[in-house]
Amino acid sequence: MVTIRSDLIPRSASNRPGTRQNPTKIVVHETANTANGANAAMHSRYIRGQDARTRSVSWHFTVDDTEILQHLPINERGWHAGSGNVNSVGIELCVNADGNWQRTKANAGALIAHLRTLGITNITTHQQETGKNCPARLLREGFQTFVRGIGSSTSNSGNSWYGRSGGDVRELQELLLKAGESLPGGADGQFGDETLRAVQSFQRKHGISSPGGSFYGVPGPETMNRLKRIGGRFVDLQKTLFESNNRAIRDLVRRHGVSDMEKRLEEGTLPYEDLIGTLFKAMQQEPPTTVSSAHQAAWKKAENKQVLNGERPKHFVTREQLASVLDRTGNLD
Repeated sequence: MVTIRSDLIPRSASNRPGTRQNPTKIVVHETANTANGANAAMHSRYIRGQDARTRSVSWHFTVDDTEILQHLPINERGWHAGSGNVNSVGIELCVNADGNWQRTKANAGALIAHLRTLGITNITTHQQETGKNCPARLLREGFQTFVRGIGSSTSNSGNSWYGRSGGDVRELQELLLKAGESLPGGADGQFGDETLRAVQSFQRKHGISSPGGSFYGVPGPETMNRLKRIGGRFVDLQKTLFESNNRAIRDLVRRHGVSDMEKRLEEGTLPYEDLIGTLFKAMQQEPPTTVSSAHQAAWKKAENKQVLNGERPKHFVTREQLASVLDRTGNLD
């Protein structure tokens, strides 16, 4: 969890009533301000300003994608949820367009998990307290889904993948789907709670990591390699039906592969694209035209007796060509 930074409303301010409380619940809100720059620091300035005093509004914490600011001690009442103000801690999540929503949720989840350790275990919403459509985005996404993810949120903020978006996340999601993991939102390119749970599920099933592990929920090299093998992205020699095919693949890579391809083939981390490329490269290479010293005498004799024409000594012989050779030597009479 990011560090909680204290930025308390002055004791003299009218929107800091100073009423003591013993908090038993957490009320979750959203700021509803999607403007660029409407982050925790901006709302901290607001809550300390005249408009917040005039409107008699105050809450305990504001959370964005980079920090958590505290405005009231949790043992003092705030004004944020009508009758729900009593014995509650108010948390506002920023929804600014230039923020990372997944990171904001992770930080809020980590804050709530921390408050739970202090005995504040009941989690409600502004809507439950007053009927207002708040926190609108969390309600739209499914508030209980957010709550269920709070148990692991203390580690989410340290997960370098959490909140990431783009092609690498989409590739990860597609591999998770091929591996049979559940992603109701599909491969949307956003690493949020759904993708986190899918990665954790895959890691548990394959013995890669487990709850409490340092990399639980982080798709590191071992997780990605296993996903790619299962998703058919890597050559898996254990899946070939015939041992002769295994030998042919190994021989192809040994003769025509580059760098560490042999090692990667045995490890199961050689992409199919590299094997196909090696095959085409081998097909395009012209075999040597020189005859090995051990076979020079026999090759010359075959050429003199017109059994062979003396060309392409390293090329393979087809069955029909073999039949002609046998016929020329009288072995078919």
